Amino acid sequence: MNRRTELLIERNKSRKENTQDYILSRISKAKNDCWIWTGTIGSDGYGKAKRDGKTVRAHRLSYAFYKGDIPANTCVCHRCDTPLCVNPDHLWIGSHIENELDKTQKGRRSPSPSVSHPERLPKGESHHKAKLLDGTVEVIYQMGVQNMTAEQIKESLELEVHPSSINRIISGKGWSHLRLSERYGDPLPQNIGDRNPSSKLTAQAVLEIRSSSNSLKELAQKYNVSESNIHCILKRKTWTHV
Repeated sequence: MNRRTELLIERNKSRKENTQDYILSRISKAKNDCWIWTGTIGSDGYGKAKRDGKTVRAHRLSYAFYKGDIPANTCVCHRCDTPLCVNPDHLWIGSHIENELDKTQKGRRSPSPSVSHPERLPKGESHHKAKLLDGTVEVIYQMGVQNMTAEQIKESLELEVHPSSINRIISGKGWSHLRLSERYGDPLPQNIGDRNPSSKLTAQAVLEIRSSSNSLKELAQKYNVSESNIHCILKRKTWTHV
């Protein structure tokens, strides 16, 4: 073995020892065997490490050091679901699809790529920008189930929010963490039937159409709609809620 080879082996050994010291000097071992990273933490909630002039995620550095190279286009995932953990025994290699499925199964589907644990974000009245209390939202939903429109609810409760925010609550798109549909059922969509601003008919008119013996043409002329609309109403293809 020549001197150059000896120097390379010695340098690689030194680098390996330095990396191990680097990792172990920046962890705190938890009771669940997680190695919690105590070094720099990124805005995404994962530890940040700096090696060879490059910044990498700490758990990826740990995996590469203790278990070997990370294949291209793969993710280093956590069995313990703790972003700051760098214990190599808690890490596994998965494809991007497997990583996304793992997030979904653990309820960590992120609303933004920069948010790794959306389930930990403040929700409802605990959010600093919230204009409503959870109890008020519950009342809004119940009124929606009783087929009141967003405008009617806003006026009745004297709310200082836009009707679109009320519609999001009633539709379940907003404040979904309260799971109100499980307790009160699903309300009618806010744009259905005569609740739609562009509707030319009312629920009463639809009932009259269905009970009438007049022809399609006569009904269309009377209610100022097309014959096809009358046909769909009679066949209950539209206005099925009436």
